Amino acid sequence: MNALISIRVGMSTPISSLPDCRRSARRSLLLDVVRPRSRMTLRVASPRSMKNELVHEIWLDPEPDGQLLPGLCLAGPMGDGFSALLNEGAVKAGEITGHSHFDVMTKYWKLQGWGEYPTEHRQDHEPYPDEWALIQRAFIDKFAE
Repeated sequence: MNALISIRVGMSTPISSLPDCRRSARRSLLLDVVRPRSRMTLRVASPRSMKNELVHEIWLDPEPDGQLLPGLCLAGPMGDGFSALLNEGAVKAGEITGHSHFDVMTKYWKLQGWGEYPTEHRQDHEPYPDEWALIQRAFIDKFAE
């Protein structure tokens, strides 16, 4: 059983548009960051559930025509390049955890209703590197102290 620690910084707004994602994400949650640019909410699970399972954030990015484009990136500093490209008003709608690119994309495609995630690349099935897990854990640990 994972013990969850909740930390709130600033204000957060719950995203109700993806209720199934939110419920399933809570079961495997390592980190939940809701940040429309500057607002942040963190929930951290116990370290024994974290064996190279990385957290990916699902973002909804508003376009000038009002359409919300979904995007997916790694949580923490490895996703900073992606989040820097988000338009003003972008919101984090949820998160997905996984042990490999294929694992995460399979969950993401299922959530979006796009069918099975296709890949021709064997490396997509390889577990995430230990170094990536260490980088993300260091980011998580900063907020758990």
